Amino acid sequence: MTVFKAFLHVLNKCKGMVILYTALLLLFGGINSKSGDTASQFTADKPEIVIVNQDENVGITKNFTDYIAAHSERKELKSEEDIDDAIFYRQVAFVIYIPQGYRQAVLNGDIMPSRITDSTQAGSHCASYNSYC
Repeated sequence: MTVFKAFLHVLNKCKGMVILYTALLLLFGGINSKSGDTASQFTADKPEIVIVNQDENVGITKNFTDYIAAHSERKELKSEEDIDDAIFYRQVAFVIYIPQGYRQAVLNGDIMPSRITDSTQAGSHCASYNSYC
């Protein structure tokens, strides 16, 4: 009870400040709620990727590459040197290598991971994604 009385005593001495802060809170909250929601539009960022498919492009492999292509900007690079340059100059965010026999390994239930090479910068969305992989 002593603590509660002391709290009310301090609150009574500072009631002007409490009323001022409450009024400012309500004022800025009202202004914020009335303003237009221009920043609430979400636009998904699609990273630029290269898919190097060394397996047959049928079945699971085709579905996998189609899914990745639908959710990213796919670039076609011919040689390994062009891919290395694109990674170095950060023209692509990821290079996904699908090895020979990937489709059959997945159908058999074997674990045969595809290799992913990235070109991430510290603080980018790709770096945040890779920290969970």
